[in-house]
Amino acid sequence: MTASLPPSGPKLPRRRAALAAMLAAFALAGCVGVGEERVEVHLADVALLDATLLEQRLRLTLRFQNRGGADLPVDGLAYRIEASGTTIASGVSNQAFTVPRFGEARVDVEATSTLAGVLRQIIDLQRQSGASASNLRYRIYGTASLTPQPLSLGRAGSFSFDTVNEFPLPPAAAMPSR
Repeated sequence: MTASLPPSGPKLPRRRAALAAMLAAFALAGCVGVGEERVEVHLADVALLDATLLEQRLRLTLRFQNRGGADLPVDGLAYRIEASGTTIASGVSNQAFTVPRFGEARVDVEATSTLAGVLRQIIDLQRQSGASASNLRYRIYGTASLTPQPLSLGRAGSFSFDTVNEFPLPPAAAMPSR
């Protein structure tokens, strides 16, 4: 008597190959970065929370604009704000939020500003006012960490942002002091 083996036709390897290809495609989709995405971050509001002689705590409202075609689920930020090449505030946040595709999100974060940075900015403003400047140019830059997505095998990624903008000065600050 001969034992017969179950049929092992070509269907089983093809199914395994198709399943492996689908899993690889899902895994790679989770690893796609946002290098092609264009994210701009703007300062929408600033409020003083606390001030001591050496440092100030600020509440910043940041407006994220996502010019890309995919939602950006953010779960953390690190950022700096510069004016005239001097860091005037910096902060981190572990607040989670989503910037919708082709949309905006506003998020409140806290930042720290030091006395040295503020004093340098006052001196720079005085110099600019001599040239009758009416805007203060600032730069906000940093990194946002993305929330891991299902089927991404634990890899989430991040994106960097770097936006230069201008803040209008009150007329008195733009006038030369005598």
